[in-house]
Amino acid sequence: FSKGLTMPQLSLDTIRLLLADMILTRVADAAGVNYDALVRFANGDTQKPSFELVAGVAKYLEMRAALTQGE
Repeated sequence: FSKGLTMPQLSLDTIRLLLADMILTRVADAAGVNYDALVRFANGDTQKPSFELVAGVAKYLEMRAALTQGE
């Protein structure tokens, strides 16, 4: 895959659910994705988000979960 990204293992609906209570400007910055595209995805306005968007956000969520679990 491009840019060393791996296939995300979280479903799109799960990612949207996890994003629901997050500050999307911070998520976009930390995940290295476009803020406007992230907002459209989180709101369900984008049915086919780019691979880079989903992979970037999934990686961010997985790293965040690992930090909160003390890994």
